[in-house]
Amino acid sequence: AAADGGGVQPSGNSVGGGSANVPGPKRVETATFKEHENQEIDLTKDHLRIFLSNLDYSLSEDDIRANLPSLKIVNVTLIRSANGKSRGFGYAELENEFEVEKALAMDRISLNGRPLFISSVLRDKEKRQKFKYSDDVEPKKLFVKSLPSDTTKEELEQIFGAFGKLQDVRLVYHKSGKFKNIAYIEYQDESAAGKAVLGTDQMELRSHIITVAISAPPPKPASTAINANKALGISKKHNKAFEQKPRMSLIPTVVRKQLATAQDTNVTSAATSKATNGASLSKTNEDFRKLLLK
Repeated sequence: AAADGGGVQPSGNSVGGGSANVPGPKRVETATFKEHENQEIDLTKDHLRIFLSNLDYSLSEDDIRANLPSLKIVNVTLIRSANGKSRGFGYAELENEFEVEKALAMDRISLNGRPLFISSVLRDKEKRQKFKYSDDVEPKKLFVKSLPSDTTKEELEQIFGAFGKLQDVRLVYHKSGKFKNIAYIEYQDESAAGKAVLGTDQMELRSHIITVAISAPPPKPASTAINANKALGISKKHNKAFEQKPRMSLIPTVVRKQLATAQDTNVTSAATSKATNGASLSKTNEDFRKLLLK
């Protein structure tokens, strides 16, 4: 692979021939890509690599080099699909660890109209999933919202630089490159951050009233899982398709009525027997008359 390339970049236009040979090049491209994808990687150089993501798909390795002139880049490798197109992320190897630190400080720099995400190379999945930024109160950092859409980094440096020496100014963008109208201002000491809050909170900036506060990211969700439906007050819906329907009785109606009458008679007899403690009831003259007339 070339020093500045992303390994082999297959192209369907490089193979000639008639229409009968069209399926052939496709199989070759796929095989070539897989060979490039499965090539061995020298993991001992991961400390000199950075991971680049949210790249414009039209950018090439040379474009990335040209747009990051301040970095001493050894090589750039874009991850590509089977058809050779960029998947929007890749790796860059730098000359030394100092260059890596310099690159990480450039995280979210605008590249071709999109914020470029720059991070360390972490092959451990658990480490990648950890929250990147602090979730504690950051007394030296301010969170600014409701900014005008045309706000620039230089403008914020001028406004907030009046209260003390700045460590960093970061405007936040969507992956599409659209400004979220929020920013983070970090000072070198806490007192300057406090003064800035008092001096800029509710300040009007081009008809926008901005809000400024000490950065306090929301806490991480509890590790114990909760029932989302219960928390939202949503009752569980039963799936009628799986509800058991009452079975149809196969006993004829006449027989069922006779059984029901017999059960009622037995219940009545038992109740009567219990009420008289087992003793027979005395019969009236009407009872005897009915017996004689049968």
